[in-house]
Amino acid sequence: MEKSKVQLSVTEELLDRAVCISKARSVIADGVDMTLEECAEEIYAHTWFFYRLPFKWVRSHADPIDLHDGGDTRFRKWVFRRIWRLGK
Repeated sequence: MEKSKVQLSVTEELLDRAVCISKARSVIADGVDMTLEECAEEIYAHTWFFYRLPFKWVRSHADPIDLHDGGDTRFRKWVFRRIWRLGK
C-alpha cells in the first residue's frame, strides 16, 4: 500500500502555531496518517527554520514541507517538538 503524502509550501503565516494546527487538520483530512500534534509541529519547525536560519542549505531543505504517513524520524520529531515549544 502506498503512503499518503502532502506537500506544503512554506509561507510566513505558518509562523503562527494556530495556523499550523489548522493546516495540520487539513493534511490529516487529506489522508496523511499523523497525529495532529506531530503534523502541526513539523509544519511549524520547517517554517521556523526557513525564516529564522536564512542559509541557502537550510532554506532548500525546509521548503517544501513533505508530510507523509507516520511522519519523520524519531530524532526529527524530537527537534520539531523542541522548536514548537520555543514558539510564541
